[in-house]
Amino acid sequence: MPPHRQALDANGQPVNRALNAQRLLDRGADELLGICRGLVADGDVNEAETRFLVSWLESNAGVACQWPGNVIYARAYEFLRDGRLDAGERAELLELLSRVSGHVAGADQVQAAATPYDDPQPRIQFDERVFVVTGQFAYGNRREVTDAIHDLGGWVRPNVIRDTDYVVVGTLASPDWAHASYGRKIEAALALRSAGVGIHIVSEDHWAEHLVTA
Repeated sequence: MPPHRQALDANGQPVNRALNAQRLLDRGADELLGICRGLVADGDVNEAETRFLVSWLESNAGVACQWPGNVIYARAYEFLRDGRLDAGERAELLELLSRVSGHVAGADQVQAAATPYDDPQPRIQFDERVFVVTGQFAYGNRREVTDAIHDLGGWVRPNVIRDTDYVVVGTLASPDWAHASYGRKIEAALALRSAGVGIHIVSEDHWAEHLVTA
C-alpha cells in the first residue's frame, strides 16, 4: 500500500486544513459584516432584506454558528416565523445589525463594533481571580495592565480557559476585533459562556473603575 501523502497547495507547501478552514470562516464573517452595513445604511431593514439575510446565513452554516452570525440568525429567523416583519421587529433588527457591524444607522460615521460585554457588567473582584487581557489598553502597555492586576491579588493568563473569571478588552480595540488576533480570546470566552461557564467579558473602562475602588 502506498504511504500516505499530505496534500500540497499551489506552491508545493503542505495544506494546513485547520488554518484554511479558519480563513474561510473569517472571510465569511467579513462578508456578513459587509452585508449588515449595507442593510442598515438607509436606516431601515425591510422584510425582503431580512429574508435575504436568513438565506445567506443558512448557506454559510459555519458563519451562522459563531458570533455574531448565530445571534443575527436566531433573531431574524424568529422574527420571520409568522411570515411577516412588523415595525417593532424591524427596529430591533436594525439596532442589532447596526451594533454588530459598527454602523450608526442614519449617520455618516462608523463606530467600533459592539463587543459582547456582559450586560450589565459585573462587579470585579481581584483577589485570586483569573484574568485574560486582550487588545490595546489606554491604561498602559501589557506589563502595566498585568502589574495592576497582580498588585490587587489577581492572576493573568495568556489564554482563555474554563477557570478564567474575566476577559478584559482594551479601549483601543479595533472595530474589526472579531478578525484580529486578540478577537480569538473573545471568541473563546463566548464559546465557554455559551456552554454555561461563568466567565465575564468586560470593558477596560469598567475594569479601570474597579482598580480605584478595590
